[in-house]
Amino acid sequence: AIRAEDMGYGAFVNVTTTDAGRDEVLELTDLPAIFITEATVHLAAQMGGRFGFLTHNSGIRRKMEQITGRYGLGAMVVEGASLELTYHDFVKLYADPAAGRAAFQAEARKVIARGAKVLIPAGGPLNMFFVDHGLREVDGVPVLDILAVAIKAAEQAMGLRRAGVAMRG
Repeated sequence: AIRAEDMGYGAFVNVTTTDAGRDEVLELTDLPAIFITEATVHLAAQMGGRFGFLTHNSGIRRKMEQITGRYGLGAMVVEGASLELTYHDFVKLYADPAAGRAAFQAEARKVIARGAKVLIPAGGPLNMFFVDHGLREVDGVPVLDILAVAIKAAEQAMGLRRAGVAMRG
C-alpha cells in the first residue's frame, strides 16, 4: 500500500479474505483502501439485509463470521456452510465441476433456509470456481463475485475521492 501510494496509484485493494493489515494500511497511507471482505459484507447487507458465507471449510467460515462482526454487521450474518475441503481438493472440483457445483448448491440451500438473502464465497479460489462455472445464484439468491465487488468498490472510492469525499476506515 505504501509503495502504491508512492507510485501514484489511485487506490489500494487487498484481496486477502481475512482483510489482513487493514488497520495498518489505513494508518500508514492516505489512499482509498478497499478490503475484499469489508466491501463485500457491506454490499451484501445493502442488497439483502441478511447474508451467509459459502466456504471450503468450517474454520474459515467461522473466521469470516467473526470478521463480519468487527465491521458492525454481525447481526446480519447467518450461519454459512462449507464442504470441508482442503486447497488440494480444488483440483478435484475442477476435474468434476458439475459435482462440485451441485454440492455447493446443496450447502447454499441450507444457508438460504437460515435466512440468507445474499451468499458470499469466502476465498479467492472458491470465488473463481463459482465465477468459472456460472454459480451466480442459487434459487434466486445471488452469489456475489467478491473480486468484482472489490474492484468496483475501489472504482467508487476513487470517484468519491475526486468528488471530495475522503474514504477512510
